[in-house]
Amino acid sequence: MQSILRSFCPEDAPYGLPVYKDTPAPIKYQARVSNRPTENEKDIIRKRYGKLSFISEVCTLLYLTLGTRPDITWIVMKLAKACTNPGLPDYEYLLHLLGYIRKHNNYGLKYYSNICDSPVDMIFLEHNIKHTEITGFSDASYMDCPDTRRSTIGYKIYYRGGLIEWSSSLPIPIANSSAESEYMAACSACMSMTHLSMLIYDLDNLGKEDYDPYYTPRDSPNILMVDNSSTVKMAQNFKPSKYTRHIERRFHYVRYGQKEKKHKLIWIPARDQLADDLTKIKDSTIEMTHMNRTLSLIRE
Repeated sequence: MQSILRSFCPEDAPYGLPVYKDTPAPIKYQARVSNRPTENEKDIIRKRYGKLSFISEVCTLLYLTLGTRPDITWIVMKLAKACTNPGLPDYEYLLHLLGYIRKHNNYGLKYYSNICDSPVDMIFLEHNIKHTEITGFSDASYMDCPDTRRSTIGYKIYYRGGLIEWSSSLPIPIANSSAESEYMAACSACMSMTHLSMLIYDLDNLGKEDYDPYYTPRDSPNILMVDNSSTVKMAQNFKPSKYTRHIERRFHYVRYGQKEKKHKLIWIPARDQLADDLTKIKDSTIEMTHMNRTLSLIRE
């Protein structure tokens, strides 16, 4: 991370070193088409940010977020949409993000030999839930794209308390309710957990005489935490209603997976939703709480 800052924010740059920030992006940030530059703004960009390659910086940050920094995934995904024609606001948001990285450059993923030592286990204990090896958190931000009205969805998957997979995306279907957007996020998380369960089974049993190539884990369903009670009820209720019959069939993977005990959805309060930072920006207090539950200091 230090090399990223040195490469794109040298001390002699006309825009200077990025100011320390407590959040990856401004609280009210929105990625929108209206951010695209006018001809006058293009001249300002060339004079002010001429040495800052927007697309190179975003691609570098994509590599960083896919490797060790899930806390910047949401904003990097949004900035990537502006790579072909970034405007003045996009450059300002990029420098805001660099200021956040500059202040919090010594965080990374941590894994645990004892699952009871992980912050995720504390959430299970607080809500009296039995911990499973694979645990998921999914969240959504309803219709947050001002141009298309699509909803951002995100999930985090933990294995024995350590984060091993995360995603923030903007699916094509336009959700008609917040519950539907949360259900779409749950679908992506459930498919990821099922795939990881099958992968772990292969790693443990491939080559053994009793290996089953069609194995589907059903003995202990993976737990998925969501902070929307309607989503939990939709996963449990197979009775169609006028409020849910329009949802695309592929999203009912959640229902059938719960029935087959591949996974189980459980409601948790928003304060314990660790996937929240993959769908929106919160104030610095909440942002730091979620980051400290997922990441750990690499050095003091």
